[in-house]
Amino acid sequence: GKFRQAMLILQDYQVQTEQNIKHLEELCEKERNTWSNSVAQLEELYQSTYTGQQELEMRISVISTKVIQIGHQLESKSNPRQQLVDARTTAKYLERFLDANDDVSLMFQDASKLEQAAHIIHQLYNVLQELPDEAKFTDAKTKVKDRYMAIEEELLLEFSRAQVRNDKKAMKKYIKLLSKFKGHNDCIQNFITDCLKVC
Repeated sequence: GKFRQAMLILQDYQVQTEQNIKHLEELCEKERNTWSNSVAQLEELYQSTYTGQQELEMRISVISTKVIQIGHQLESKSNPRQQLVDARTTAKYLERFLDANDDVSLMFQDASKLEQAAHIIHQLYNVLQELPDEAKFTDAKTKVKDRYMAIEEELLLEFSRAQVRNDKKAMKKYIKLLSKFKGHNDCIQNFITDCLKVC
């Protein structure tokens, strides 16, 4: 009788264990499905985000290209306009230099407008070089040459002052302005000489 009773207990235990195993397997399966769904959702979200990012990058690229195109268009339109303004300004000053009664000796004396003066006198100098050596242009050529040399001297002086101050920004500005003048090489030579003195 004891053996039979022991067998019944073992059978009950086996049934209970199998039920527990089945229950645990169901839980594992449920958990696996939950995680699978989460992973699938994450993959979908990642794909959606990645696609969205690609679209955003593409749109940014398109916008950047448009901005550059607009910039080029504006530049191409503003350049001829600026050239026209420059030509009118040069013509206005040329008229004054050609007028024998117009005293231009004090023209371009404002130190704060040296950059503008350098640009205008350079234009005038070039224009007058193209004119024939006739008596009606001689006086104007002389006056422009005098102002040209005076402005060039002033630019060289300002460059030297900037060099003493070690103001690289100002030096760059004046060397750029002087590049249009004949004294550009003198400026470079002076700079090299001064550098050698320091060395």
